[in-house]
Amino acid sequence: MQAAVEDKRLYRNPCKGNSSIRPPKKPEHRARAWEQEHVDAVRKALADCYRTRLDLGAGGGLRQGEVFGFSPGDVRGDFVHIGRQVPMHKSQLYFGPPKVGLERDVPLPKVLANRLLAHQERFESIDIAVPWLDPEEPDLARENRRKGPSRCSSRPGGTA
Repeated sequence: MQAAVEDKRLYRNPCKGNSSIRPPKKPEHRARAWEQEHVDAVRKALADCYRTRLDLGAGGGLRQGEVFGFSPGDVRGDFVHIGRQVPMHKSQLYFGPPKVGLERDVPLPKVLANRLLAHQERFESIDIAVPWLDPEEPDLARENRRKGPSRCSSRPGGTA
């Protein structure tokens, strides 16, 4: 097409875009904290066995995958150690490291600590083993991956 323009067979190259036209800028979507009333309403609507997941997100600042990867053994004094998350890769759930460089300890407020203790007393923990997603070998078959053991909360009676 450009050769046709240079040979003056075409006035301009229809394949070239107009440099003055730009795509619209994406509006900035900043994360906003929920109002306390909203948190309370959602917590009230959740089944009892799932409420601590909301508490970990709203009260501890954990991301969704970190909440799903949480284990009671991650509580270390006045902190929660974030050492894994549950990411999805090719429609499968895995354990995996938190976002690059974000393995960390987050403060554990007393209110959240009390809720976690109450949850542990009410719901039995079970051992689970989910394959570990290794960034070095992302295409390794699921059944060939090393298993990442963890304890997680379950429903009353010990069924997940």
